[in-house]
Amino acid sequence: LIPFTFVDHTHADAIVTISNSVKSKEILEQIYPENFLILPYVMPGFDLAKQVHQATQAVDWSRLEAIILLNHGVFTFDHDGMKSYEKMLAVVKVAEDYLAQNTNIEMVDGTRKHDVSAIMPPLRACKGHDLVMLVNTSPIAQTFASRSDLTIAQAGVLTPEHIIRTKQMPVIFDEHYAEDIEDFARNYMGYFHRHAKNEIMLNPCPNWGILKGMGTISFGKTEKEAQLIQDINNHTMTAMLRAEQLGGYVSLNEADSFAMEYWE
Repeated sequence: LIPFTFVDHTHADAIVTISNSVKSKEILEQIYPENFLILPYVMPGFDLAKQVHQATQAVDWSRLEAIILLNHGVFTFDHDGMKSYEKMLAVVKVAEDYLAQNTNIEMVDGTRKHDVSAIMPPLRACKGHDLVMLVNTSPIAQTFASRSDLTIAQAGVLTPEHIIRTKQMPVIFDEHYAEDIEDFARNYMGYFHRHAKNEIMLNPCPNWGILKGMGTISFGKTEKEAQLIQDINNHTMTAMLRAEQLGGYVSLNEADSFAMEYWE
């Protein structure tokens, strides 16, 4: 559909931070000129292809700089591969500059300790297999976990594909770890049954958690899997706090999240 030899697509943090904010369209239209196409979220793949096709019927592609997808990412394109790449860098830099001028995260140190070894037995029982656990006390993890209100942590993923690794949200660990895990699994089952048609439910147990006042924790069958989840978390927490300063963080709704998580 895109009539160029080279097409670049990224889920750059700066772009999705703004596109997951309450005022996403208003801000994007402010910082990008008219030759940018800004589209609402639809399911990646064929649904997205149809949306792009319909939205570009009257578009002069020679004047179009990029396509920005809310809650998802950005496309740039050119007949020259390096030019398409440079366009991507330029588009992302505009968003990065806007965030640098309009957001500022003040880091704080965590003041609480958790007995993380006590988390493993009930989690292993819930998952049904051995796990690798990584505790994250990076500055952003401590800052995020030290918030008095952790509702934002349950607001959803930063970009759709993350849900395959992280699920829609983390478990919040307070004091009663086994109960926290049971509550998460029960809520996940409810989420599944609200949207399932013929799908088979994935394991309902969490893939990562917030250790209140301390940091975060991620779980995987291997260290690599746990590290991937931790990396995603660091990016997501930063974006959530920045988007909050732009008026609020808004991710995919529950139905769209489910469709992505259970996409064959």
